[in-house]
Amino acid sequence: MEWTVSTAQSLAEIDREISLKDPANFSPAEYEIVRRVVLATADLDYWHLLRFSAQAMPAGAAALVARTPVVVDGPMLQAGLSAVLENTFGNPIYCSLEIPTRSRNGESQAAWGMRAFAERYPQGLFVVGQEASVLTVLMELLEAEKIAPTLVIGAPAGIV
Repeated sequence: MEWTVSTAQSLAEIDREISLKDPANFSPAEYEIVRRVVLATADLDYWHLLRFSAQAMPAGAAALVARTPVVVDGPMLQAGLSAVLENTFGNPIYCSLEIPTRSRNGESQAAWGMRAFAERYPQGLFVVGQEASVLTVLMELLEAEKIAPTLVIGAPAGIV
């Protein structure tokens, strides 16, 4: 993230607003994510909706270092993450819309593509932010014990 005076001022205001409320106990790494989500959404109340599992941050960091594949549900996410990953860990990144086969069983192309990539990379890193049906597919595969993802990041459609 490139820092500008405006960005720094916005983050300082976010810090002030959250400190005035009764913030949840976030680790420093989690709080950095919280700040950036609030900045990206321009919603000062969004922070209290965020949840982190106890192992999310360490597992995600270890997976990045191990160059675990990242699968996203939209080209905007892929474009945004590609630049970061190319300049850091070099993880391969796949977009569920780029699967070379057609969807089946009435699933959207994004959901079908996510299913195919998840079965190919069952311990991958999954980022969902465009289509809710993709998150549903991941949950179905997880409950059926067909995948054991290292990390799933899910956000409402359009948040990115």
